[in-house]
Amino acid sequence: MELLATILGADAVDAALSGLPRLVGTRALSDARDQLAARIREQFLTSGEAFGPGWLPLKKQPQNHPTLVLTGTLMNSFKTISEDENEIIFGSELYYAQFSEFGTIHEPQRQILTPELLEGIPG
Repeated sequence: MELLATILGADAVDAALSGLPRLVGTRALSDARDQLAARIREQFLTSGEAFGPGWLPLKKQPQNHPTLVLTGTLMNSFKTISEDENEIIFGSELYYAQFSEFGTIHEPQRQILTPELLEGIPG
């Protein structure tokens, strides 16, 4: 059984996560999914500082908002995409999630699923 965290359309993230340990039992999968969801939320609320070096502010960064959190749409888009007794696929289906994860020619990378965030997920 395994837990996969992904931003759909981002093969590099899938490849990076392939090293996650296999999890045994649906309870372990559920616990891992819940821990991953909490860590992703913390990553957004700390502008990437919870599990990484922090994110550069947006070019038009509103005052008193964490980077990438204005409406919460991207942060709240991370969810279980599919689930069975052997695996849970958890990630975001928003097309622009990959732009934050990998950067663009207009905006720098603001990696959400860092190795530090994934480290220690129960398994």
